[in-house]
Amino acid sequence: MKNMQVSLSSSSLSELERELLHYADSVERASKQAAIKLAGIAQEEARANAKVDTGALASSIAVKETQTGADVVCSAPYAAFVEFGTGIGTPSTERADARAMAEAGYVVNASGRGSEGWVYPKDGGFRFTHGQSGAGFMAKGAEEARVEVIEVVRGELQS
Repeated sequence: MKNMQVSLSSSSLSELERELLHYADSVERASKQAAIKLAGIAQEEARANAKVDTGALASSIAVKETQTGADVVCSAPYAAFVEFGTGIGTPSTERADARAMAEAGYVVNASGRGSEGWVYPKDGGFRFTHGQSGAGFMAKGAEEARVEVIEVVRGELQS
């Protein structure tokens, strides 16, 4: 950011106003560009941590630009189960994780068999699984982006 000086004259104050408005516009552009770059970092890290069988999960991770920045999305229909897990002790202790699994029809420790695991709807009935642990591939992407925020934003504001 450049230093701005002003004297107490109408022309000097008008020039300062023009410079501040220009700077505000550049901050808005830089913010969006920083969000897009950070989404790219998150996408790359999430793809690197997605379980690889066919590569379908990793290739379904994409950056979607928005009016104000970008979102990172995973469109594989089973993505939530890989992210949060379906087994004993998973999802994590985070309430949001448990809520996401519950919205998908999973119920923790509801087997009625005296064993821990997940009951899930299938073919008009219910199945029981001890499941798998969550991979947290999207969470790892978000964490990597958080680490880079200061550098990315600084770089965009300086350019």
